[in-house]
Amino acid sequence: MIQAATRGRGGEALVVHLMRRDENEVVEVLPARGLAAEGFRAQLREMVARAAHGRTERPVQHLHVDPSTEWSEIQYARHLELYETEFGLTGQPRLAVFHRKHGRGHRHYVWSLVRPDGSVISMSHDFARREKISRILEFEFGEPHVAGRHNRAVTAALRQEGRLDVVASMEVAGLLEVERPVAKQTSSGREQQKRTRVRQATIEDVVLAAWRAKDGGPAFMQALELEGLTLAMGDEVPVLVDRTGNVHPLGRLVGKVTKAAGGKRVSAAEVRRRIQGLELPPLSDVRLEAQVAAVMDDMEMENAAPTHQSPPDSSRDLPGDEAILAELSEIIPIAGRLAAAESLPEMAAATEEGGLACREMRRKPRPRRHCWMMRCSWSWTRRMTLNWLMTWKWPQQT
Repeated sequence: MIQAATRGRGGEALVVHLMRRDENEVVEVLPARGLAAEGFRAQLREMVARAAHGRTERPVQHLHVDPSTEWSEIQYARHLELYETEFGLTGQPRLAVFHRKHGRGHRHYVWSLVRPDGSVISMSHDFARREKISRILEFEFGEPHVAGRHNRAVTAALRQEGRLDVVASMEVAGLLEVERPVAKQTSSGREQQKRTRVRQATIEDVVLAAWRAKDGGPAFMQALELEGLTLAMGDEVPVLVDRTGNVHPLGRLVGKVTKAAGGKRVSAAEVRRRIQGLELPPLSDVRLEAQVAAVMDDMEMENAAPTHQSPPDSSRDLPGDEAILAELSEIIPIAGRLAAAESLPEMAAATEEGGLACREMRRKPRPRRHCWMMRCSWSWTRRMTLNWLMTWKWPQQT
């Protein structure tokens, strides 16, 4: 079985993800625990609101349980018993959703991590602890063991708990001798690929080919640009920006592809030496240019596609570039400057100007102390004035 967990704020994105019916054949909201609202969205909002007194910005734990076979209610209940006992979630507010995707059923659970007294439940070492629960359930349900990344830590914990039967089953399956498995793609990478329609494998192939073929930094940078990838400087490390504006850490990406190709893993220091001397543009400017280009490409594809009974739009009457600029002005932060441009080549200058203005605004400190002092002085003046008016005695007329 597979378990994946994320911790977050419990916002609207979680509701959209769990309620998606275009990717799931069945979406069923199961009975909640400890919540009075009706409907999944309202229940999640209630859970977040009731956790507002906790000292955490991520009060919600989301768990995805994907068994290798169809589980019964008894099996799901056994999993909940082990999971809530392991992490101390017994009695906490809980939501549950059942999905059937590609013919297989799986469940999602959402817990509140804030106790009634305001303390926050610790989810430390959750990867190894979730693997321990998976190995126990695989043994009890007669399912084949799945090799995890923390097999030795799991066996040590099982021995301490007296579950020597599970340890023996793992040893027979050979889990202690296998190499640590490495996922081809993380869950965040899959979501990014789905959102941007840019395959991670394609980017990895381009980076590997450019790294092997080009020795110098300028040649390496030029080879990447020919494939639509731009080098930029992030907050601390150099990064790679694709056509849609998404960011990929350069050192981690080069190390991953070189190791996967069967060679020695290239260190981040070696990557920095390769690109030493290059003047990399700031990440914010490169991302903004890539996002503008992606929006323009999408609009050109929409304009080129045949439409039936399209609604009247004043911007459709504008010629070429002006129509695109009119639509961009509704969604891009520097809309006024872009809409005033006479041609598309001027957008680069407008983008650079907007990025510089944003950075200058971020650098400018806000006079919070001054405002606080003014509010205090005004409050004191108002209070003294009211006291004076209340104690004022009008002179007696003679």
